[in-house]
Amino acid sequence: MNDKEYVDAIRFIDKVYKTLYKSKSVSFGKNVYLKFDNIRSYLDKMDLIHRKALLNSKYVDMIKKLYYDKYIIKRNDIPRQYYYNYIERLKESGYGNIVLTNDLKKQIQDDVINNQKESLDVWLDFLFSDKSIEYTIWSKFWAFQGMLKLGKYNSETKSFNKRRKNSILRFADLNEDALKLSLEYIERFIKKKSLDDDKLEKLVKSGSFECVYGYIIEQINAYTDEGVWVKYPKGSDPLPLVKSLQGYNLDWCTIGMKSASDHLQLGDFYIFYTKDHNGKFKVPRAAIRMVDNNIAEIRGIGEGQSIEPQLEKIVESKLNEFPNKDIYYKKVKDMEYLTHIYNLHKAGKQLSAYNLRFLYEIDNTIDGFGYDKDPRIKEIIDSRNIKEDLATIFNCSIELIATTEEELYSNPENIVCYCGDLKYKDNVVFSKLKCVMGKADFSKLDTIMGIVPELESVTDTFYGEKLKTAKGLENLKYIGGSALFDELESAAGLNNLKLIGWSAYFNSLTDLNGLDSLISIRWSAEFNSLLSLDHLEVLKYIGGNLHVESLEDTSKLNQINVGGTTYIKDQKKL
Repeated sequence: MNDKEYVDAIRFIDKVYKTLYKSKSVSFGKNVYLKFDNIRSYLDKMDLIHRKALLNSKYVDMIKKLYYDKYIIKRNDIPRQYYYNYIERLKESGYGNIVLTNDLKKQIQDDVINNQKESLDVWLDFLFSDKSIEYTIWSKFWAFQGMLKLGKYNSETKSFNKRRKNSILRFADLNEDALKLSLEYIERFIKKKSLDDDKLEKLVKSGSFECVYGYIIEQINAYTDEGVWVKYPKGSDPLPLVKSLQGYNLDWCTIGMKSASDHLQLGDFYIFYTKDHNGKFKVPRAAIRMVDNNIAEIRGIGEGQSIEPQLEKIVESKLNEFPNKDIYYKKVKDMEYLTHIYNLHKAGKQLSAYNLRFLYEIDNTIDGFGYDKDPRIKEIIDSRNIKEDLATIFNCSIELIATTEEELYSNPENIVCYCGDLKYKDNVVFSKLKCVMGKADFSKLDTIMGIVPELESVTDTFYGEKLKTAKGLENLKYIGGSALFDELESAAGLNNLKLIGWSAYFNSLTDLNGLDSLISIRWSAEFNSLLSLDHLEVLKYIGGNLHVESLEDTSKLNQINVGGTTYIKDQKKL
């Protein structure tokens, strides 16, 4: 690079990082008005350090320590809410009530700090190695400063969010190919050479590393569906797995060495890779994590870590190899059918009553592979008239659909569906009510006979803690949240109940006569007074812990797939 090009580069850096010339590292002890000279002097000094680092690794270690001090979050700057969120995630994973001790707090801090150091090291190792020796110091400075501002990658907008000061997140993934091209294009631009891409030329001219780097990533990661599954065996070295995930801006926790190591201690890990721009199977698109021989979770690169619709059949086919595939088949089938409905919606076609019943989760939840609800559900529902849809589902007039408490209690004997949380008021009968789209609170009642004789579905929690008998609930088939029946002395009346979408509390039942149709409890189940498992023949799955501390004969427990711990008399069954 000749001197004129170097001057142009310094002017470019000044335009992009407008306050650089006033920073302490650049202007310390100098006249700030000589900004171009000061920036050049600063870059020359950095270039010398880079060259020394190539000859002696001790320089790299020294530089890393300085960068850690400058860019890694301090322990006291980690937000208090992060600790609460961490504990809440543990609770949701079945670890019970966790106390935030000083030791746990330090462990959380260590994890955040080590993750940031690990992700920053990847950039520093590249920039201070012979891999980047062909690029100028000013272009590497431009890239590194730009990287410090990169937050999470948004797969929908194909761009990076802004990284906040004192962020707890890892630094952005390094995609070496994308970085090398970014450096090459920015240097070609300064040399006034054509980039042969009008959009890229515009982005480079703007000086935004975020935009240039993000655009190039999208170009080189042009997705195809042709791919291969790769197995990382239980107990194996986590480094190959971690390296294979770097550079793709994944939200998966496995991109960190500690998480990857922890996961591989528990079971095998499978990644589905599709072809990159060089035709090599390197782009991670889906993951299956095992705990021993059971599937623990499945993740994709869609919103909320969901599986992309075009890969659903590929994942479904892979599931045939695993023993607890039935649990995940539902997720696959739900995603396939949601995709079908979404395509009808996008095409402006009419949705049938069956389509709508599925979409509004009247009889069951729509399960996906992400942490959150599939965003397509909200997108479709937000564009529709809910009352008209519910009237279609229940084949009734729109006047019999209530969406407010006032509408519900102004005509309780005729309302067919209530979209909201039902708080029962004394001496009211809901003669035709079939569905409560929300919570149903009957916690004050000891009998429900004659109050909701037609009730089939409650999409959230059913509060019946004081009910002594279930008679009057003969039509109830589905509870989408928890089922609270702590004082129930007989389950007779719940003969049609098939699915409980969260936890089940039946702590006073000594036998299960009446729960003959129950197939699945999504989370934990408490049957602390139970003496026999008779009448529970169709129950196949309990997602969390199972409490049966009074059970004498445990021989039938093997018929139930329990995702957590089974607690029996005087001991635990893990």
